Amino acid sequence: MKYIYDIEMYPNLFFVLFYDIVTKKYHKFEISQFKNQKDDLAKFLAKNKGCTLIGYNNVRYDYPLLHYFIILLGKKLTNKEIVTKLFKKSGQLIKIKSPVGKPLFRNIDLLLINHFDNKAKMVSLKELEFNLRMDNIQDLPYHFTKTLTKKEVEEVTLYCKNDVDATYNFYLKCRDSINFREKMSEKYNMDFTNYNDVKIGEAILIDALSNKMNVEKDVIKSMRTHRNVMSIKDIMVNYVKFYGDALKTFVDWWKTKVITETKGQFSKIPIEEIEDIFEYTNQKLCMKNTMLKKLNIVHKDFQFDFGTGGIHGILKPGVWKSDDSNKLILVDVSSYYPNLCSKNGFHPAHFPKDIFIQVIDMLYEQRMQGKKDGDNEIVKAIKLALNGALYGKSNDKFSCMYDPQMMMSVCVNGQLLLVMLAEKLIDLGFEVIQINTDGILLSSSNEKEDILKIVCNNWMNLTKLKLDYDYFDLVVQKDCNNYIARYTNGKIKRKGAAFNYKLEWHKNHSALVIQKAVEKYFLDNIPVESFIKSHKNIFDFMLRVKLNRGSSLSAITDGEKLQMQKITRYFIAKEGNYVFEKELPPLNGKRRFTAVEKNYNVIPCNNISSPFWSDEYIFSEINYDYYIEKANKIIELCMI
Repeated sequence: MKYIYDIEMYPNLFFVLFYDIVTKKYHKFEISQFKNQKDDLAKFLAKNKGCTLIGYNNVRYDYPLLHYFIILLGKKLTNKEIVTKLFKKSGQLIKIKSPVGKPLFRNIDLLLINHFDNKAKMVSLKELEFNLRMDNIQDLPYHFTKTLTKKEVEEVTLYCKNDVDATYNFYLKCRDSINFREKMSEKYNMDFTNYNDVKIGEAILIDALSNKMNVEKDVIKSMRTHRNVMSIKDIMVNYVKFYGDALKTFVDWWKTKVITETKGQFSKIPIEEIEDIFEYTNQKLCMKNTMLKKLNIVHKDFQFDFGTGGIHGILKPGVWKSDDSNKLILVDVSSYYPNLCSKNGFHPAHFPKDIFIQVIDMLYEQRMQGKKDGDNEIVKAIKLALNGALYGKSNDKFSCMYDPQMMMSVCVNGQLLLVMLAEKLIDLGFEVIQINTDGILLSSSNEKEDILKIVCNNWMNLTKLKLDYDYFDLVVQKDCNNYIARYTNGKIKRKGAAFNYKLEWHKNHSALVIQKAVEKYFLDNIPVESFIKSHKNIFDFMLRVKLNRGSSLSAITDGEKLQMQKITRYFIAKEGNYVFEKELPPLNGKRRFTAVEKNYNVIPCNNISSPFWSDEYIFSEINYDYYIEKANKIIELCMI
């Protein structure tokens, strides 16, 4: 049995709602001065012992609260006493998230699986309700410290149902991820139920190292290498070689660097530290012109941007098409970072070099075999181990992969080796369109493709790395992080807010009609205006505003001022509707206000479940000019 569940906790209310995903039935239990369903809840839990409970942030909040309720059952307490103790426990869990050591029920936490507990990916259930395109996006109706009336209790229970429905909808989107974790748990004899992807990869890597070294996993997990100083000269491989003055001077300068940490090596660099290479940079300065904003080198009008995320750079914004005489080719390094480690012996110093490289090679072979066998799960699992854990965790002080010198070895050499290849191609007259982390996108005439292959083969012989080739018939780019490309087989590759409308769940899914219109314009030659005005998915026109703590949002029309939610859904509307005004936290005792969607009217529509919100009504009120203008702006930026 599997149940979606959620708990609402107030000073005088403990409410639990379960949704049976098989029977589609709700089971609700209330403990308050108005209703006593303590025994009913106890019987329900006893009857369903061994079931799976699915929630959002349930491992660190809902289940510990439910577990505490079970403990309290063994004590002779009144309803009021039970609720009081549970409310106190709730406050503790909000401050310090504390999962239960030995839970009585299996819990699947959709927040943890998706790594939404990470600050960079943190997303609330309300934001997910927007992204899931639910009819009703509803804030908690009353502050959790309020003592509720009977009528208010009823409102809270309805709110809880909406949250359970949202969790169920998100569960449906996560079933592949859940199935993957179940299969990998069985294969590796580990419980991956609530592991995020990187954590799964790290666990697989630790398991392989433990077996190879014949050392307990806990010992492996405790290992770290800390560095006081790191010399870039010692990190850089000895076969790095450039020919142009810019890149030669850059490498010579980089070799002189001795660093104490990885942070700050690629951005906000004091000018006095880059005097030797300053003339070869695109001199974008910051901090009152005392620092180079980002470490970059320009070679024959192509700018290479260096960073911890890998090398990036574009020739220019634009549109490229293949034809009978010209090809668009992506030259891509196969499993770049793992193979870079394998071929050069990069490893955390606390692990024996030979053993570490053997483990990397073994996992790589397992991944290749998985591809041959069509075992997508093992391919994904090993990729997580080799990419997410190997490099991603090498600069994480909480990981056994931690060794900042290894991180810098991969980072520095990974960028330089790819730039070596790019420099050679540029010097031979190839139009390098883009360089991005592990690949180079270029334009080549049919006559020069043989030369391209010779250059690439020479690079492969030197580096011992493998290059793959992909072919496109169309590439459109705004910058190196915003582009769309169509493979010759018709498959589409999208990246960045300008083009990508198939977004991850923690991203803002606002006004996706804009990206869709841009794509149709470039790929199918459909005019922006005709696409947008004929588009019939109302949710693609919806936007959302998210309030930070201390801020509030008002919708204003004809002197009327309506208070909005923390997450408010809206669309851009014709004149005569609402305008948004946001009040920011006071500064120096002064109130501060700012406009949202300045110069445009809006219609807030958090709950569109009523017949009033017909598609016909919404489309009649949409200000299409806003969306058309935004789409055309993106197109314009690609045509510079």
